[in-house]
Amino acid sequence: MIKQKIILVSVVIVCLALPTSLVLAEEFIFYPDADPEITSVDGTAYYWIGICDTWENIRNKEGSNSDDIAVEMGINVNSVGVPENCTENNFAGCGRIILLFDTSVLPDECNINSASIFLYGTGKQSGLGKPDLHIASATPTSNTSLITSDYSQVGIISFGNIAYDDFLTTGYNEISLNSSGIANISKTGISKFSGQSSWDINNNFTGIWVEQGTSDIKFYLADKGVGYKPKLVVNCEEVKIPIVSVTSTFVPDSLAYTGRFFTDLYPLIIMVLGLPVGFFVLKRVIGLF
Repeated sequence: MIKQKIILVSVVIVCLALPTSLVLAEEFIFYPDADPEITSVDGTAYYWIGICDTWENIRNKEGSNSDDIAVEMGINVNSVGVPENCTENNFAGCGRIILLFDTSVLPDECNINSASIFLYGTGKQSGLGKPDLHIASATPTSNTSLITSDYSQVGIISFGNIAYDDFLTTGYNEISLNSSGIANISKTGISKFSGQSSWDINNNFTGIWVEQGTSDIKFYLADKGVGYKPKLVVNCEEVKIPIVSVTSTFVPDSLAYTGRFFTDLYPLIIMVLGLPVGFFVLKRVIGLF
């Protein structure tokens, strides 16, 4: 009988050594759709009519133009307008970017531990100064097209930024998302973001005003094609419960039934009660100790 118990104990120890869960790291990459869009869009919504106004008024306009098929766009602030009207500290235009990603394939059990938006830079100007590029939320009217009023459908809480001087005009630029940005990622639908200048999102022009000046940061959009599209990279951890199969065909006949029944049941006990409780129950029922 002692030998039989020792054999059964060895089976239990093997079962105890198996993990109750596995943490798997996985990376997901998402892109907006190029035209014609199916689930997600990217593009620009901006205000510019050539007549200058105060910075606050320019920011709070409803928009005058939009473009969701452009290959290249960016954030923009300018004083390029009718010269006699564009006097000091008045502005003619402001441009914002809308970026949507279909992230509905993210697993429910995905615990997002980091995420970044990558933009492939093409150029920048600093005629009015050097604004940083910020990522924030967006709520456009449609997921697959943009209209002029989407200019006003952007958030004012920054999800992350990149400095003007750090922005590359050839190659991808990474903007890491903070906790608010990560919380903006949907596991069931469309994740919606905007791009804005630091002057815009903070409602504070800190550059140097000049007549007919422009400051911008430009990058490719989805219609440029593979290798250049904006992308959202999400890194998450998934907790998986392994299926444990334990056989006890070598247990002596006197314990064969008990061994098969309880060792086959043990993975379920582990998952429901945890290792310590499961081990205690198994000991008490079989009478090993």
